[in-house]
Amino acid sequence: MIRRLLLSFFLVVVPLVPGYLVAGSPGCDSSFSLLTFNLRYDNPGDSLNGWPYRKGRVAALIRYHDADVCGFQEALKGQIDDLSDLLPDFGWCGVGRDDGRSAGEFSPIFYRKSRFNVLQSGTFWLSDSPGTAGSRGWDAALPRIVTWALLHDRPAGRDCLFLNTHFDHQGVVARQMSARLLLDTVRTKIAAWPVFVTGDFNSTDTSVVYRIMTGSVLKDALKISRIPHYGPMSSWNGFREIEPGQRIDFIYVSDRVEVLSHAILTDRWDGRFPSDHLPVIARVMLK
Repeated sequence: MIRRLLLSFFLVVVPLVPGYLVAGSPGCDSSFSLLTFNLRYDNPGDSLNGWPYRKGRVAALIRYHDADVCGFQEALKGQIDDLSDLLPDFGWCGVGRDDGRSAGEFSPIFYRKSRFNVLQSGTFWLSDSPGTAGSRGWDAALPRIVTWALLHDRPAGRDCLFLNTHFDHQGVVARQMSARLLLDTVRTKIAAWPVFVTGDFNSTDTSVVYRIMTGSVLKDALKISRIPHYGPMSSWNGFREIEPGQRIDFIYVSDRVEVLSHAILTDRWDGRFPSDHLPVIARVMLK
């Protein structure tokens, strides 16, 4: 039932791109960097770890590590505006999860404007009503979303589908059903484009959610990286120290993507992390 609902929604809201836009340049070996990062929402109670102290560090991290596409989580509209000002080379797409406009947290996709064009973009909700803004699914504590963008990579002459999400932090059933719903979307598009999925999945690589995500058409970028993974095997620090066994932020890719390198970044400024999560970055290339 969920698959039929999502397929109907996706086909109505996201008509297939004409064939002349899908055709790429075979044999192109251009690579780019893809990053996923839970920014931690702008919470005044975070004191010296608050967003006003961190926003410049987040932007500096993006610039220094030369990310080309970024999937952010927990971003409020004010944080997006700040990053847009600090990173003028980037455009972005996404909506707030509460109303489908500007209210609530976003899962935005930032992209380097000098390299990518947005052909189409949109957001659906992780629920039985994916087209209903603000809908909450199963035992989730909050509305959860997937933001997607069909990007044209100009150097490669190819189109790629990016999906970015943040699974629920409480609902066990919601996380598993969200993974299945997300995969249903990917399966409808996997033949047309290389696919990237980024996000905070609130589940480790020993979970049922991970087994669902990697059970068919997607692979964990860490596992298939040509250069062995660099950095810790955890992406959570809680603004304190990196907690072992908490790799909950992932980059997943389809078969038409080659992963050249993969890292979890531990950058600090005077002992302070730029977020309570660690960013995950991969250098990738379209096959």
